[in-house]
Amino acid sequence: SAEPAIDWTRYQSVLIRMVAGGGKRIRLRFQQQSYTRKLAPPLRYRVYRFQLKLNSPAFKGRLIIEPTDSPNQMVLIDYIRLVPRRTSFPKAAGLTFVGKRSAWRRAIYTHTPATITYKIAIPNRAKLRFGVGVFRSNRPVAFRVSIGGEVLFSERLDDANLWRNAEIDLSRWAGETRKLVFETRGAKEAVGFWATPVVSSASPKRKPNVIVYLVDTLRADHTSLYGYRRPTTPTLKRLGAEGIVFENCYAQSSWTKPSVASLLTSLHTFAHGLRQFIDTIPPGAVTLAQSLRRNGYITASFLANPFSGRNSGLERGVDYLFEYPALEPYRRREEEATDSAALNRLAFPWLERHADEPFFLYLHSTDPHYPYRSEEHTSELQSH
Repeated sequence: SAEPAIDWTRYQSVLIRMVAGGGKRIRLRFQQQSYTRKLAPPLRYRVYRFQLKLNSPAFKGRLIIEPTDSPNQMVLIDYIRLVPRRTSFPKAAGLTFVGKRSAWRRAIYTHTPATITYKIAIPNRAKLRFGVGVFRSNRPVAFRVSIGGEVLFSERLDDANLWRNAEIDLSRWAGETRKLVFETRGAKEAVGFWATPVVSSASPKRKPNVIVYLVDTLRADHTSLYGYRRPTTPTLKRLGAEGIVFENCYAQSSWTKPSVASLLTSLHTFAHGLRQFIDTIPPGAVTLAQSLRRNGYITASFLANPFSGRNSGLERGVDYLFEYPALEPYRRREEEATDSAALNRLAFPWLERHADEPFFLYLHSTDPHYPYRSEEHTSELQSH
């Protein structure tokens, strides 16, 4: 079975309580980083603390513990604990980027009780879409949205692992300027999230939607779009016949992390500097999502490869971010070696909900990335 995906940057340290029969040091290794501590005297218990120094999300890689550098020594480990990072909400209200089961949202946070009011001109056929969430399950929050004292939405949420999406029809106030009131009520130290509240209209949009669908490791010369003799990509070929096909298009690197960073920032690899697993784009780099969001677009990313998300700093400007662990509930057993179908099942409902808004959508699938072995080759391996 597949190993669970862990975002290691959610943890600030590792605690190990153990006793060793001998040796000079204990070492912890993760990816390209190594941490060492001096061992206590033989047969004496001690708690060893290792501060993790990870600046970007790291889903892959194992935490390797070498309890002693002396061979053939007895070691007894009492416990190994991961200490979560403390999340800080320093103001009464502010903006944040919050993840729940790898579904990340740009949100307004409020310490309860709180009231936020927006005065807006309501367009024809208008709808208000938003999500609500809470910081801790033991700190439930009551959410309410109203106009002129009339309650349009009311919900109490106590599950910190999910977003609850909501939609309110505002069409009866079309053409009027009204105050939208968002209220949160809860126990002491409770924090509520209003995720991406947007008022949209079903009227014809003035801006075109932008969709980037990237198929990781797909060879252009093996697609029917580019003249391959077998009909491998008939839909892509039909799409190309209706639009523009670039004959000369080159990736900026031989692997995903720097290559996608170049695609989404328009920077060469030597400019953004992504070379190692832990690298992220520099502070001054502007992503395509940021640019479009500033121009009134709702932005979303659906990712089957972690290198095109927070791992590389490419969540900047993204309102809705679904990283690859979020795909797991949408997979089917027969699709174990692929992810595009699960990606579509997750993305299509989002498209339907946001059809009235100008949106930028980035999808990253990895079907060709999986190892392929013919039946003949597999049988040969088994025979050996």
